[in-house]
Amino acid sequence: MENQEKDRYELVMDMIRFKQYNIAIESLEEIVDREGRPAEALSMLGVALARSGKDMKKAIELCREAINKNKHNASFYFNLADIYRRVSQKGKAIQTIKAGLRALPGNKRLISILNRFGVRKAPVFSFLERSHPINKIAGKFRTGPK
Repeated sequence: MENQEKDRYELVMDMIRFKQYNIAIESLEEIVDREGRPAEALSMLGVALARSGKDMKKAIELCREAINKNKHNASFYFNLADIYRRVSQKGKAIQTIKAGLRALPGNKRLISILNRFGVRKAPVFSFLERSHPINKIAGKFRTGPK
């Protein structure tokens, strides 16, 4: 039975990879309804919805639900962070990856993803807004010429 389940999820992932989003969404919704909302299916359904561009809010909710059901699956954090990245919410994407690292300290995949996001240094003058002209100029001096 476990092999059948794994094969089914691999088939759905292939559908998502090959941009067959509608078929993947239908299959995953059926699994979610029939099998009591398994975390793996919720996360994958969130990914399929996000990549199809259908319902980003629902995609985020599904991925959050998957994380709440199983906090020890790095893929769930990656999937939610990817959705936040797609909707231009880099800060929330980084927060998600950091939450994943708190649940899974030292996870190499999450560390690699966090490094790719290019986490910013704190402003030079923390009592001023990051966008303040003094912080912008001081930040340019701190990082040096490009």
